[in-house]
Amino acid sequence: MIKNIIFDLGNVLFEFNPEKITSAFTQDENEKKMLVDVIFHSKEWTDLDAGRITNEEAIFIFKNKLPQNLHSLVDMIMENWMDFIYLDDRMLDIAKCLKHNGYKIFILSNAPVSFDKWFKEEKKEFADIFDGIVISALEKQEKPNADIFNTILNRYNLNKEECFFIDDREENIEGAKKCNIDGYCYNMNNLKGLLDIFKEKNIEI
Repeated sequence: MIKNIIFDLGNVLFEFNPEKITSAFTQDENEKKMLVDVIFHSKEWTDLDAGRITNEEAIFIFKNKLPQNLHSLVDMIMENWMDFIYLDDRMLDIAKCLKHNGYKIFILSNAPVSFDKWFKEEKKEFADIFDGIVISALEKQEKPNADIFNTILNRYNLNKEECFFIDDREENIEGAKKCNIDGYCYNMNNLKGLLDIFKEKNIEI
């Protein structure tokens, strides 16, 4: 019986779209492409999520890969990108319904330290409805590796057979399943698919 629902953040609870984020800072298509590739599609972005490098170190590396005229945009994006990701009100309603119906709800996300601070301060009202939050950079662990799944299970004393995990990446769902945590790979354009899975798993919303 499912008692605990574990949510990813990016493209599950929030829309995370690097192209849209970067468009808030420049309308030049060449600049946008360079910035998206160098920042969001980089090894360093993954390293930020994993807590292997600091925000300052990442910014230094990004600037070294880009022409001087884009350096100020790097600073602006890295300081403000979180203001351009948007909470999906449909998923907020689902989380609240699950909570109301007696489920424990959790967040397990690959995200940098800066995001954790922003989320808990700027989105405090939303963050506070969750029974627990595990952010990869703080743990220096990352999905789809087993250690981060074990961290959330152990920290909140969860029975893995009673957990259901929702993520937008198939490799993370596979990582969860290797730890005997059931899950579903969610597409924000297919809410019905998630609702159908909830019905199939007897998860009441």
